[in-house]
Amino acid sequence: MNAIGRLKAELLQYEDIENFVKETGRQRNIKKWVWRFLSAPYILASVPFRRKIFAEKFQNLLENDRIFCFRRKDREIKVYLPFVRYKNNMVKGDLIQTEIFRKSNFYEIQTLEYLRKRKYLKKQMNILDIGANIGNHTLYFIKEMEVKKLYCFEPVNTTYKILKRNMQINKITNARIYNFALGREKRTAEIASLSKENWGVLPCLIVKKEI
Repeated sequence: MNAIGRLKAELLQYEDIENFVKETGRQRNIKKWVWRFLSAPYILASVPFRRKIFAEKFQNLLENDRIFCFRRKDREIKVYLPFVRYKNNMVKGDLIQTEIFRKSNFYEIQTLEYLRKRKYLKKQMNILDIGANIGNHTLYFIKEMEVKKLYCFEPVNTTYKILKRNMQINKITNARIYNFALGREKRTAEIASLSKENWGVLPCLIVKKEI
Protein backbone atom coordinates (compact mmCIF):
# COMPACT_ATOMS: atom_id res chain seq x y z
CA MET A 1 0.00 0.00 0.00
CA ASN A 2 1.40 3.43 -0.96
CA ALA A 3 1.47 6.52 1.28
CA ILE A 4 -1.89 7.80 0.03
CA GLY A 5 -3.53 4.43 0.60
CA ARG A 6 -2.14 4.20 4.13
CA LEU A 7 -3.37 7.69 5.00
CA LYS A 8 -6.83 6.92 3.58
CA ALA A 9 -7.02 3.79 5.72
CA GLU A 10 -5.94 5.79 8.75
CA LEU A 11 -8.53 8.48 8.10
CA LEU A 12 -11.36 5.97 7.80
CA GLN A 13 -10.65 4.73 11.32
CA TYR A 14 -11.64 8.09 12.79
CA GLU A 15 -14.95 8.79 11.01
CA ASP A 16 -14.62 12.42 12.11
CA ILE A 17 -12.29 14.87 10.34
CA GLU A 18 -11.61 16.99 13.45
CA ASN A 19 -10.49 14.00 15.51
CA PHE A 20 -8.37 12.76 12.61
CA VAL A 21 -6.54 16.10 12.33
CA LYS A 22 -6.05 16.38 16.07
CA GLU A 23 -4.90 12.84 16.82
CA THR A 24 -2.78 12.06 13.75
CA GLY A 25 -1.21 15.52 13.79
CA ARG A 26 -0.19 14.98 17.40
CA GLN A 27 1.22 11.53 16.59
CA ARG A 28 3.35 13.08 13.87
CA ASN A 29 4.28 16.05 16.08
CA ILE A 30 2.88 18.48 13.48
CA LYS A 31 0.91 21.57 14.43
CA LYS A 32 -2.82 21.19 13.92
CA TRP A 33 -3.23 23.91 11.27
CA VAL A 34 -0.18 22.67 9.33
CA TRP A 35 -1.41 19.07 9.37
CA ARG A 36 -4.89 20.18 8.29
CA PHE A 37 -3.33 21.79 5.21
CA LEU A 38 -1.03 18.84 4.43
CA SER A 39 -3.75 16.23 4.82
CA ALA A 40 -6.45 18.15 2.88
CA PRO A 41 -5.91 16.28 -0.46
CA TYR A 42 -6.17 12.92 1.29
CA ILE A 43 -9.29 13.99 3.19
CA LEU A 44 -10.95 14.96 -0.10
CA ALA A 45 -9.82 11.71 -1.72
CA SER A 46 -11.42 9.73 1.11
CA VAL A 47 -14.91 11.24 0.64
CA PRO A 48 -16.36 8.30 -1.38
CA PHE A 49 -15.05 5.84 1.21
CA ARG A 50 -16.47 7.89 4.09
CA ARG A 51 -19.87 8.06 2.39
CA LYS A 52 -19.85 4.29 2.06
CA ILE A 53 -19.02 3.90 5.76
CA PHE A 54 -21.84 6.20 6.88
CA ALA A 55 -24.30 4.51 4.53
CA GLU A 56 -23.39 1.14 6.04
CA LYS A 57 -23.60 2.52 9.58
CA PHE A 58 -27.05 3.94 8.90
CA GLN A 59 -28.23 0.65 7.41
CA ASN A 60 -27.00 -1.14 10.54
CA LEU A 61 -28.84 1.42 12.66
CA LEU A 62 -32.11 0.67 10.85
CA GLU A 63 -31.58 -3.08 11.11
CA ASN A 64 -31.03 -2.80 14.88
CA ASP A 65 -34.25 -0.85 15.58
CA ARG A 66 -32.21 2.38 15.66
CA ILE A 67 -30.05 1.20 18.53
CA PHE A 68 -26.49 2.39 17.86
CA CYS A 69 -23.54 0.68 19.55
CA PHE A 70 -20.02 1.96 20.13
CA ARG A 71 -17.20 0.94 22.42
CA ARG A 72 -15.31 2.89 25.05
CA LYS A 73 -12.30 0.92 26.25
CA ASP A 74 -13.80 -2.45 27.15
CA ARG A 75 -17.37 -1.17 27.54
CA GLU A 76 -20.17 -1.33 25.00
CA ILE A 77 -22.48 1.69 24.95
CA LYS A 78 -25.92 1.44 23.38
CA VAL A 79 -27.86 4.54 22.37
CA TYR A 80 -31.32 4.71 20.84
CA LEU A 81 -31.14 7.28 17.99
CA PRO A 82 -34.61 7.70 16.45
CA PHE A 83 -33.95 11.13 14.89
CA VAL A 84 -30.84 10.37 12.83
CA ARG A 85 -31.36 10.50 9.07
CA TYR A 86 -29.06 9.78 6.16
CA LYS A 87 -30.08 11.49 2.96
CA ASN A 88 -28.18 12.66 -0.12
CA ASN A 89 -24.92 11.36 1.37
CA MET A 90 -25.38 13.51 4.47
CA VAL A 91 -26.11 12.70 8.11
CA LYS A 92 -28.97 14.88 9.31
CA GLY A 93 -31.33 15.21 12.26
CA ASP A 94 -31.05 16.11 15.93
CA LEU A 95 -27.66 17.63 16.81
CA ILE A 96 -26.83 15.42 19.80
CA GLN A 97 -27.94 12.20 18.14
CA THR A 98 -26.11 12.89 14.86
CA GLU A 99 -22.90 13.75 16.72
CA ILE A 100 -23.02 10.44 18.58
CA PHE A 101 -23.65 8.64 15.29
CA ARG A 102 -20.90 10.45 13.36
CA LYS A 103 -18.17 10.13 15.98
CA SER A 104 -19.14 6.83 17.59
CA ASN A 105 -18.64 8.50 20.93
CA PHE A 106 -20.42 10.49 23.62
CA TYR A 107 -21.63 13.97 22.72
CA GLU A 108 -19.33 16.64 24.24
CA ILE A 109 -16.81 13.95 25.18
CA GLN A 110 -13.98 16.46 25.51
CA THR A 111 -15.93 18.49 28.09
CA LEU A 112 -16.86 15.36 30.03
CA GLU A 113 -13.26 14.13 30.01
CA TYR A 114 -12.05 17.55 31.18
CA LEU A 115 -14.45 17.46 34.14
CA ARG A 116 -13.27 13.96 35.00
CA LYS A 117 -9.57 14.80 34.77
CA ARG A 118 -10.01 17.92 36.90
CA LYS A 119 -11.83 15.70 39.42
CA TYR A 120 -15.07 17.66 39.31
CA LEU A 121 -16.54 14.22 38.64
CA LYS A 122 -15.57 11.37 40.94
CA LYS A 123 -16.53 7.76 41.39
CA GLN A 124 -19.37 6.96 43.78
CA MET A 125 -20.82 10.49 43.56
CA ASN A 126 -24.51 11.31 43.61
CA ILE A 127 -25.35 13.45 40.56
CA LEU A 128 -28.32 15.51 39.44
CA ASP A 129 -28.59 15.51 35.64
CA ILE A 130 -30.93 18.44 35.05
CA GLY A 131 -32.05 18.52 31.45
CA ALA A 132 -30.90 14.95 30.81
CA ASN A 133 -32.17 14.93 27.20
CA ILE A 134 -31.67 11.41 25.76
CA GLY A 135 -29.21 10.38 28.49
CA ASN A 136 -25.84 11.07 26.84
CA HIS A 137 -24.24 12.51 29.99
CA THR A 138 -26.16 10.05 32.16
CA LEU A 139 -24.60 7.09 30.35
CA TYR A 140 -21.14 8.65 30.61
CA PHE A 141 -21.53 9.22 34.35
CA ILE A 142 -22.58 5.62 34.92
CA LYS A 143 -20.39 3.79 32.40
CA GLU A 144 -17.22 5.85 32.77
CA MET A 145 -17.43 7.34 36.27
CA GLU A 146 -19.29 4.55 38.06
CA VAL A 147 -21.31 7.07 40.05
CA LYS A 148 -23.35 5.88 43.01
CA LYS A 149 -26.73 7.40 42.12
CA LEU A 150 -28.15 9.56 39.36
CA TYR A 151 -31.30 11.66 39.39
CA CYS A 152 -32.29 12.68 35.87
CA PHE A 153 -34.83 15.37 35.01
CA GLU A 154 -36.17 15.79 31.47
CA PRO A 155 -39.38 17.78 30.91
CA VAL A 156 -39.79 17.17 27.16
CA ASN A 157 -41.89 14.04 26.78
CA THR A 158 -40.31 13.00 23.47
CA THR A 159 -36.74 13.03 24.78
CA TYR A 160 -37.86 11.61 28.13
CA LYS A 161 -39.10 8.47 26.34
CA ILE A 162 -35.74 8.14 24.55
CA LEU A 163 -33.93 8.66 27.88
CA LYS A 164 -36.05 5.94 29.46
CA ARG A 165 -35.28 3.51 26.64
CA ASN A 166 -31.56 4.24 26.81
CA MET A 167 -31.60 3.35 30.50
CA GLN A 168 -33.41 0.10 29.70
CA ILE A 169 -31.19 -1.11 26.83
CA ASN A 170 -28.05 -0.42 28.91
CA LYS A 171 -29.60 -2.14 31.94
CA ILE A 172 -29.08 0.90 34.17
CA THR A 173 -30.44 0.36 37.68
CA ASN A 174 -28.91 3.22 39.68
CA ALA A 175 -30.62 6.10 37.85
CA ARG A 176 -34.01 7.57 38.61
CA ILE A 177 -35.61 9.54 35.81
CA TYR A 178 -38.34 12.16 36.13
CA ASN A 179 -40.51 13.68 33.40
CA PHE A 180 -40.65 17.24 34.72
CA ALA A 181 -38.53 20.38 34.92
CA LEU A 182 -36.93 21.80 38.05
CA GLY A 183 -37.62 25.27 39.38
CA ARG A 184 -37.85 27.33 42.54
CA GLU A 185 -41.61 26.89 42.85
CA LYS A 186 -44.19 24.21 42.18
CA ARG A 187 -45.99 25.35 39.04
CA THR A 188 -47.28 24.00 35.75
CA ALA A 189 -45.74 25.24 32.53
CA GLU A 190 -46.10 24.78 28.81
CA ILE A 191 -43.18 24.22 26.46
CA ALA A 192 -43.80 26.83 23.82
CA SER A 193 -40.99 26.13 21.36
CA LEU A 194 -38.74 23.23 20.37
CA SER A 195 -36.23 22.70 17.59
CA LYS A 196 -36.38 19.30 15.89
CA GLU A 197 -32.81 19.87 14.68
CA ASN A 198 -31.64 20.28 18.27
CA TRP A 199 -33.88 18.74 20.92
CA GLY A 200 -31.30 19.73 23.53
CA VAL A 201 -31.72 23.48 23.02
CA LEU A 202 -33.28 25.28 25.96
CA PRO A 203 -37.03 25.44 25.31
CA CYS A 204 -39.25 28.40 26.09
CA LEU A 205 -41.45 27.70 29.12
CA ILE A 206 -44.69 29.59 29.72
CA VAL A 207 -45.54 29.37 33.40
CA LYS A 208 -49.28 28.93 33.96
CA LYS A 209 -50.21 28.53 37.59
CA GLU A 210 -49.12 27.35 40.98
CA ILE A 211 -49.71 23.75 41.99
